[in-house]
Amino acid sequence: AAAAAAAAAAAARGGETRRGRGAIMSEFWSKTKSGLASAADVSKRAALRTKANGELEMLKRKLAKLKHDFGAEVFPFYESDKTKADAIYHSYRMRVEEVVAQIAHKQDEISHLHKKHAKGQQGGDQVRSQPSQVSQADHQDPVAPNPLGSPSMSEI
Repeated sequence: AAAAAAAAAAAARGGETRRGRGAIMSEFWSKTKSGLASAADVSKRAALRTKANGELEMLKRKLAKLKHDFGAEVFPFYESDKTKADAIYHSYRMRVEEVVAQIAHKQDEISHLHKKHAKGQQGGDQVRSQPSQVSQADHQDPVAPNPLGSPSMSEI
């Protein structure tokens, strides 16, 4: 009779029994762990995007410095020694092309991270991020115009 009374009381509470509460708590903890793992993944991807954006900005500054150094080095020879100026141009061209390739690689990496982020958004992630703004100048000839009459980087 006592067991029947306990079952009736459990039914009155919505059917919960000790075993039912355990299942509910297990499901709760399972969802909590899943949510925390998802949040950790979102945080990791956000950190990777932030790091990649910082590296991209450093590469852009490196490119700007190379261009500045090129101008400062070639200027004294521009009118007096075209051969020397042309040699300086070619030495800088290789370095500039290397940095431009690194910038393109980093932009691809960032784009890939944003695509992963977009897939995560469809899955319910709550973190939002703005893609980095890439200027048109980043895709143009790195040392243009070339006053020496040598082929420009885009012609090579």
